[in-house]
Amino acid sequence: GLTGIETREIAVERSYDSFDEFWDITVNGTALRESVNKLSADDLPGLKQRVRTRLAIDSAGRVLATAKANAIKGRVSDSTS
Repeated sequence: GLTGIETREIAVERSYDSFDEFWDITVNGTALRESVNKLSADDLPGLKQRVRTRLAIDSAGRVLATAKANAIKGRVSDSTS
């Protein structure tokens, strides 16, 4: 089993000057590039619009993106004791 289990939530924020900056960085990053490149030219504008509607964009057009992750650590118990 595990002992000394600890958990915590890691929250991060990143701001972008515009939606276009957010989009360019996001879709050209290694995590999404392959999937986005598989989309047809007809599907891409719809995806872009759906993403835009889900983001917090202020009156100046800046985007604030937030994310959370859960971190867990523990130690493997010594099974001989």
